[in-house]
Amino acid sequence: MAEKRLLKAEAPLIAPEDFSGPVAWWANSLTCGGVERQIVASAREFQRRGLPVTLLCSTISPQGGNDFFLEEARAVCREVQEFGLEVVDTGIFALARRKIGIFLSGATPDFYNAVAAYAGWLGRVRPRLLHIWNADLLMPLLAAVIVGVPRIIVAGQSLSPAQRSPYGFEGIDDVVAFKVLSNLLRLPHVRMTNNSRAGCASYEAWLGLAPGSVALTPNIFDMEAWDFPDVRRESALRQSLGIGADAPVLGGLFRFVSIKDPDLWVSVAARACAAHPGLYAVVGGDGEELARMEKQVADSPFAGRILFPGPVRDVPAFLSMCGVFLHTAHVEGLPNVLLEAQAMQVPVVTTLCGGAADAVEHGKSGFVLGKRDEEELAAHVSFFLRHENMAREAGRAGREHVEREFCVARSAGLLWQVYADMLPDDAGELASVPVEDAAPAVPGYLEEGEAPWPLVSIVLPTYNHLTWLPQAVDSVLAQDYPHFELIIVDDGSTDGTGEYLTSLDSPKVRVLGGPNTRLPAALNRGFALARGEFRTWTSADNICLPHFCSTLVRALRAFPQAGFASASFARINGRGLVLDTLDGEPFLENLLCGNPGMAAFMYRTDVAQQAGEYDARLEGAEDWDMWLRILDITRPVHVPAVVYQYRWHNDSLRVKISAKVREASARTAHRALQRLEKRGGVHALYPCIDACADRELALFHANLLLGISMLSASSFLKGAAAVYLGEAHRLRPDDLVAMGNYAVALAWHGRMEEVGELLRRGEPAAPEQFGLLRKACGEQRRHWGSYEFVCPFIAGPDPETSELLGRARAARQVFVPGVTRSAQG
Repeated sequence: MAEKRLLKAEAPLIAPEDFSGPVAWWANSLTCGGVERQIVASAREFQRRGLPVTLLCSTISPQGGNDFFLEEARAVCREVQEFGLEVVDTGIFALARRKIGIFLSGATPDFYNAVAAYAGWLGRVRPRLLHIWNADLLMPLLAAVIVGVPRIIVAGQSLSPAQRSPYGFEGIDDVVAFKVLSNLLRLPHVRMTNNSRAGCASYEAWLGLAPGSVALTPNIFDMEAWDFPDVRRESALRQSLGIGADAPVLGGLFRFVSIKDPDLWVSVAARACAAHPGLYAVVGGDGEELARMEKQVADSPFAGRILFPGPVRDVPAFLSMCGVFLHTAHVEGLPNVLLEAQAMQVPVVTTLCGGAADAVEHGKSGFVLGKRDEEELAAHVSFFLRHENMAREAGRAGREHVEREFCVARSAGLLWQVYADMLPDDAGELASVPVEDAAPAVPGYLEEGEAPWPLVSIVLPTYNHLTWLPQAVDSVLAQDYPHFELIIVDDGSTDGTGEYLTSLDSPKVRVLGGPNTRLPAALNRGFALARGEFRTWTSADNICLPHFCSTLVRALRAFPQAGFASASFARINGRGLVLDTLDGEPFLENLLCGNPGMAAFMYRTDVAQQAGEYDARLEGAEDWDMWLRILDITRPVHVPAVVYQYRWHNDSLRVKISAKVREASARTAHRALQRLEKRGGVHALYPCIDACADRELALFHANLLLGISMLSASSFLKGAAAVYLGEAHRLRPDDLVAMGNYAVALAWHGRMEEVGELLRRGEPAAPEQFGLLRKACGEQRRHWGSYEFVCPFIAGPDPETSELLGRARAARQVFVPGVTRSAQG
């Protein structure tokens, strides 16, 4: 398989057998944070179990509090080392510096130098296992692989960077992280853990790892070591804040950064304070958003009741005064503060932010709410404030939950089991420590009560692709899904493909030979033999990841009304290295104007029979045409998880787009638009128009958005854009977005007098933007009326500002592996 060959030609700098040093852990620092707290707690337990660790820190300088846990770490670790130039083996540094480009290109010189320096350090330490406690630390991970560390554990402490980055998470480039992690985690000696079930599923979906690949290792919460405060500490804190002894308190603790959503916390607090006149809302912490929040509250009726004490030193005393604890983050790993609040028997109201569902038992120890709605959150806060008995019962349930699920024995035992698998000689008798639910449920297997597996028919057409074909076939035969047939259509190959296919010995494989009939006809020949309830096909140069079938089958079973499923996929190069990922969204508004590419898909046989065969007259666009015809018949479901690898090389169909393919694509797009118009046009594309509060605005947005999509660089419907943008302009003649984009659409037709008039009208209000459009429309003169016409346009509304788009987005069917439950067959 590709992962075994990935680095075969790039031997490590040091032979694996020469790494006989300590078990080493890597931390960025020892600041006062959740990761560092877990490092110390886990090291204490590993020391007790007879496996003391060496802790390697990038920095433990007192500046910035990087040494907060230093003394505790020294007490429980075999040794604590800090990085410095004196620990770097210069010879290894020079060698590593030359090898980094094999793994990653385009990074800064500082990045390359840091990786090489860390490799030089690891080359001296020679750890037999390296545990990197934060998956965002890409430099030590690359260094460890390059230098040859034989066993590597990477700990994800949150959801994937792709899920964090939209909320302003400040630590990592998610594109670089994807390239590094998706390649290195396919190496057999690199293992990932995560502290929540949501985190495990998030990384698996993002990186295309098989369900169950990421090991669940929850946070340790040592109830016996927890500092339960006496009444005097709580009283002193209340007095310092000016809060009476009996006044109810709504509490919160977080860094004031965008990912924690302080605006939502304050909005909920304001609603709660309005509903409960004696309530105080106190949120501790520091950060870049704090000053803005303080000013916002100072100008509100709740100044003096919503309080910001800054960093809280005595967290147990703070929590002991809270009647309810509120948490509003967008994305989290497993929030320690929720465990701490429940340890103090405080009921919790939290958003569904990653590991919150692990930390809190919804409806028992608190509420975990999927909808980020301030009114709904405030209502649940009020429930506990108004029902003291229920709040006390939730508090008791919360402490029991923390004691049961996050105790030292269970959490450390789950982590120890990972070590037992990787270092069986070190684990000894402790490898047999019984641990329940050591990993999240694997979505790739049949659950109790589910209907039997449906047969999946997989067609693989091939023509002179012997170089890649065995890998493609092996990837299909390695599926974790048990019930499929593979129909290989040899479309007249002359490169030895026939001999290879003759050597295959699997009851799941059928081979169909014959003369070269080209791809659409080969697909039709293959599916004529198909017996399955579900259908898909793959190319001879691509890779189906082991969970490809099982994930797509589950998506179609979870949404019986969906006849077509499409998942995310990664692009790989000729050597098998992952380049990037594409989302593969199968919704008509994304597919109507151009073919963005969907490589990982599955559809029902009865839907395919209604749609008809692949059209041999549309070679190069036959797949896109089929998807569009299927979407005329049925709704799709999207799977935001990587299940497939598309090989991007000089012979790829997507690389070589000929004039013939462009012609076929244009015919495909225009046919699809004609069918859409027969079904109702924008009303068929956006069925929720009539449900919107302002139907005229929704109709305007529908025409505007369809017209804008037709102006995109890859659109084959540029000539039709003027129809829809003209209608948008008619509905709202003074709207600058409609005005500017209508001008661009008319420029494609060469109607420059009308273009000039529109631009003159809009230019006084937006001179820079309309001046740019004027210049670009003129420069595109030689491309008027052609596919090559590429002109900038003005972006339309988004789901946050358009009710139509918000409703359309909410109506999409999405299957999240490990989260969405399958419907019973």
